[in-house]
Amino acid sequence: MRKIIGGKIYDTTTAKVIFSTIDEDGDNTTLYKKKNGEYFLYSKTVMENLIQDHQFFDLKLWAQNNLPEKDYVKEFGEVCE
Repeated sequence: MRKIIGGKIYDTTTAKVIFSTIDEDGDNTTLYKKKNGEYFLYSKTVMENLIQDHQFFDLKLWAQNNLPEKDYVKEFGEVCE
């Protein structure tokens, strides 16, 4: 899927998949990283497909809540205790 948001192109076919989740309803959310280092979320539900452009802080928070610790650290670095 490809979408322009705020004058920027977000394309799931050219971005790298970082992590994907599927909830109990079968809805799928995938964190992508563009070649320029920007992140975005792609959600595929029964009702719609949606690309979401978020602030970096919000995406890191989503990642903290959804990625296994080793995957989070690999992508975003060590977290202070």
